[in-house]
Amino acid sequence: MHPVTGAFSKIDVLRKVPNTNEWDLIEVKGALNIKSYHIDDVSFQYYVFHHAGYNIRHCFLMLLNRDYIRQGDPDPKGLLMLEDITEKVVEKQNMTDVLATQLAVVPTQKNEPTIVISSHCFTPFECDYKEHCWQHVPEYSIYNLFSKIDIESFKTDAKHIDKEGINNFLNELEYPLYYLDYEAISYAIPLFDGTSPYQAIPFQFSLHIQESPGADLGYSSYLHRELSDPRRAFTEQLIADCGNKGSVIVFNESYEKKINKGLAKLFPQYTDEFEAINKRMIDLLIPFRKRFLYTSEQKSSCSIKNVLPAYYPNEKEYSYIAFRACS
Repeated sequence: MHPVTGAFSKIDVLRKVPNTNEWDLIEVKGALNIKSYHIDDVSFQYYVFHHAGYNIRHCFLMLLNRDYIRQGDPDPKGLLMLEDITEKVVEKQNMTDVLATQLAVVPTQKNEPTIVISSHCFTPFECDYKEHCWQHVPEYSIYNLFSKIDIESFKTDAKHIDKEGINNFLNELEYPLYYLDYEAISYAIPLFDGTSPYQAIPFQFSLHIQESPGADLGYSSYLHRELSDPRRAFTEQLIADCGNKGSVIVFNESYEKKINKGLAKLFPQYTDEFEAINKRMIDLLIPFRKRFLYTSEQKSSCSIKNVLPAYYPNEKEYSYIAFRACS
């Protein structure tokens, strides 16, 4: 293996092994699990440091410990953990050498590389060069299409309406209707005792209530304003405001249900109430995801950011920003 001249890399932590001529590479990532691109990162770092004359003993990823639960002041030794990836890094050296050699040639060429648009444009994250490589691709293109319905709607500029599907969905609703939305925070370093890295902590909910068909909407909400754990106060008002009957309508129910399960675990005295709310949930995402209702203005997306302006393009009060502000 002939190392590439001029290859350069930095490492987060270069640790000298006491009483030896060996070193450990430690790459810090704000993640809970090892990702494939983490191995790629460290493999190149090992490649550079090894060929620069460093005797590398081990390669580590420093990750967040998902099992860490804060009690009192943050404990770095409990919050962070080291994962030994030396074997995977060493195994990847031949491939790293090939890629490094190919990349080293690129700056010496007069013409930019010709790269075919493919899945690599999105893996593991959207490529930084996508805007350049995709400049000839329309904002909404064949790469966005999700189903045959999307194609036909685009060709005919007509709405797709599955009346049977919509009716079946609406027949599941039971009044009063509770339109519910949560807001939560999630940090790598837990803010409150009893919480873990990236655990979602709900601090706000918005609740519009419709007692009967055609009735005006009532409104209730909660916003935690103190520098303290919001979950108990959030829980108590939510349960009081949601009543004990009627459909609870959310957009993408997995989010609210997951938070409710976490709150039920934290406050077992409210387990029955949270289970009842979850059973009453109706997911408003379903009719759009299943294409019971679809227009090409959605651009093959069932995200609320695309759904709202698709059906209310000229109504500012129905914009996503206005919707979030009101909630």
